[in-house]
Amino acid sequence: KVLNDPSIILDEVSFKSGTDTIKGFLARPKKAGRYRMVLIAHGNPGVPEDIKFTAAELAKAGYVSLVYDWGSREPPPADARERDKWVARITSYTFQKIQMQDLQAGVNYLREQSFTKRERVGVVGFCGGGRLAFLFSTQSTDVKALISFYGPVVYHINNPKDDPVPNVLEIVDRIKVPVQGHYGLLDQVALVSDARLFEKKMREQKTPVEMYYYEGAGH
Repeated sequence: KVLNDPSIILDEVSFKSGTDTIKGFLARPKKAGRYRMVLIAHGNPGVPEDIKFTAAELAKAGYVSLVYDWGSREPPPADARERDKWVARITSYTFQKIQMQDLQAGVNYLREQSFTKRERVGVVGFCGGGRLAFLFSTQSTDVKALISFYGPVVYHINNPKDDPVPNVLEIVDRIKVPVQGHYGLLDQVALVSDARLFEKKMREQKTPVEMYYYEGAGH
């Protein structure tokens, strides 16, 4: 029912990243005013309904939330025989860096709106979007906090050997913003053992971290 809540406004939007047009989904409070900004990144192309729910709930809580649809830049191929090449492209570090440029463009787009407070932004990521949130926080000084839902801090699958993405555990010392993490104890993609190592390193360097681990939960 949150997607029909009369107190919020939901909209399909697009914004420029360089010369490219990126699609997104925007949720914000209907009441006039300026609100803090949240970017949402997730692991799959498109904007699935559960991610729309997240954006809508954030709008109800008083935030302007923008979902980044990386699939508008690199949609899944129509020909199944091209899928392996597509997976290699979207999991490469080259593509991750393009995604971070898109996220920054999303921040800039939000700052242009009349209903945003422009001094800071939070990032919420799911799966690959969670890992992207970690990486982006080390690249953009605009990010002031991040939440990772089962974002792998060590990527055990689909990490191209010729263009690998840095593991989050390798760059923990560059993460300077508060982090909240959510991980299932049965997750075979974002391993809890890795998440606990990340938590340990964050505490050792005295960067604020809050981690939640869920019994019986997979990816």
